[in-house]
Amino acid sequence: ELDGGLIFVLPDATETTAEMFKPETEVVERTETPATAKAEGARDIAKKEEKLAETQALQKPAADLSYVDRPVAVEADLQAKLQEGDVKGALQAILKAPKGVYNDLDRAVARRILLTNKLPSIELVAEGALGREGDNIVAGQYDALTDKIQLVNGYAGAHVLLHELVHGFVHRAIALQGAGKLNNAGIRNLQELYDYVAKTDPKIMKQYGMTNLSEFASEAMSNKAFQAALMAIPYRRTNALTQFAQSVLRALGLSTDSKHTALAAAMISVDSIMTEGRKLQIALTGTEVEDRDVLQHGLATVTKARGLDGDRAEGTANLVDDESRKSFALNVFRDDY
Repeated sequence: ELDGGLIFVLPDATETTAEMFKPETEVVERTETPATAKAEGARDIAKKEEKLAETQALQKPAADLSYVDRPVAVEADLQAKLQEGDVKGALQAILKAPKGVYNDLDRAVARRILLTNKLPSIELVAEGALGREGDNIVAGQYDALTDKIQLVNGYAGAHVLLHELVHGFVHRAIALQGAGKLNNAGIRNLQELYDYVAKTDPKIMKQYGMTNLSEFASEAMSNKAFQAALMAIPYRRTNALTQFAQSVLRALGLSTDSKHTALAAAMISVDSIMTEGRKLQIALTGTEVEDRDVLQHGLATVTKARGLDGDRAEGTANLVDDESRKSFALNVFRDDY
């Protein structure tokens, strides 16, 4: 359990954080051809400008492609396993992927989930089958009643997969605790952390991970933008007794004796809920979820590209809450681990 009320100032971790949460798409700088060019005729200048335009067109993504096309392309092995309905195979694809496709946190979460033999089933559905919100399509959802994850074919990468799988471990337990029918120390710690984060950084409330405690857990374990925001918030040291906790601290450049961050505390707390939470979910599959109004479980979505400009050269994905219809934008990141 987390104890006391001590708050520490985290040493400068700028380099570690920057390396962990690198953006997926690199911005291509645009070069200008000078208005005049000495020792070159007008024909040579025109040819060079034409060549430059062709080169720049090849360097940037096509405007009519969805922002998730590149992540899906580099996640081909994961996509192949999802096509087969092989959840464990998809997680193994995260572990076996070449350097740069996933980071140490992705791999740690995949390993943690694989410790459980019985995982939620997966069904691939057509685009739009899970609904839309404006220009957004719903890319995935978890149903605790059936213990099934539905993913939109071609749109679900590691973020959506890990997000929904974590729901399969903690969603029902958090609901039971909210209904007063469970007393789990990990959930109490997570709620305390959630309240602290909300008070410390009010601007973070705009992020989807702050929708409720269930989304806080899933986004902390899967969404790099939300992870980066939590990494910037110092928090008291957390007991790191499991292999997963040790992996998280190593990935974040922290030690068991150092001051921690809200991200480390969140991931370690979620880990402490997962074993009991998954057992409860397996035992209660087929029964209604408690405290449904409090949870309002959200769905992962992606946004279609409307074109690219200098300020939006990176891919964008969205998460939309299917009941409250709230959404936010986040970046799709690349990791060089």
